[in-house]
Parts: sequence; C-alpha cells; structure tokens
Amino acid sequence: QASLDQQNTKLGKEALNYAINAINFLLASARLMVSEEIGLSEQQRQTLRIRNYIRSRKTVSRREVYRAFHLSKKDMTEIENTLVEAGYIYADTNYRSMIYTAI
Repeated sequence: QASLDQQNTKLGKEALNYAINAINFLLASARLMVSEEIGLSEQQRQTLRIRNYIRSRKTVSRREVYRAFHLSKKDMTEIENTLVEAGYIYADTNYRSMIYTAI
C-alpha cells in the first residue's frame, strides 16, 4: 500500500510539473501573439497577416493573396512593396502572374 501511495504521489508531481510547463508555454505563446498585434495600425496588422500567410505556404501567387484577403489593388501593391523592401518576400513574375516566395 505504501509503495502504491508513493507511485501516485510521484505521478501526481509529474502531472503537475507537466501542466505547469504546458501553461508556461501557452502564456509565452499568447504574449508573443498579443505583442505582435498591439499598437499596430490596421494596415500593419494586415501586412503581418499576409506575411505569415505567405510564409506558411512558402510560394503563393499574388492573385491567391488578393482573393484570400479581399484587398484593393492599391492596398495589395503597398503591402507587396513593404514586404519586398523589408526582405520578407521575393516577388517575381511567372509568365503572366506575380509569384511571392517567402525568404
């Protein structure tokens, strides 16, 4: 019986430590997400979302980004220029369409 109680206590401590580590990880992740969004203008948030969208897909067409985010041509061009100038993406034409590649 004493051995069983020790195992339960050990398992309880391991589970508690696992839960604490999981919560700390989630808090750190949430802080990062919030810090990326707070204090940004809507245009900056949209640029960040598009940068992450392109990064997650590695290569994507301008048309796909345009449709996914329902942007005006002017806004799309401004965001494209911002991302290219900042070195986040590479923009190149592939026959008739513009292709973005995450850097």
